[in-house]
Amino acid sequence: VTCALEKGPTIKGYYGGINKYIIDSLYYPEEALKKNIQGIVDLSFSISKEGKLREIKILSTPDSLLSNELIRVLKSVPVWYPAMEHNRPVDHTQILKIPFYKSGYIPFGQIP
Repeated sequence: VTCALEKGPTIKGYYGGINKYIIDSLYYPEEALKKNIQGIVDLSFSISKEGKLREIKILSTPDSLLSNELIRVLKSVPVWYPAMEHNRPVDHTQILKIPFYKSGYIPFGQIP
């Protein structure tokens, strides 16, 4: 029997969740700007029930410059609280789509 997740992993001492953390921490790589590299990076990452970042997988990327920047941001999270299910910490894998577009502003989470 699979139960609904009560609470996903969160960042200790940081309010706004992983989406806000990425927005606040992400830089468009200068070399990617110069080469006009744009697009969406699909990735998944796992947080263990001990609150450790265990695995980052790039599912698709227009270029490694963009995916490497996302990996840097995820690895910069100081401390994770694990996901909770039935008041117990559980391993959890999360999937994100992160847009990188240099002309015009596309709000985070809105895929064109």
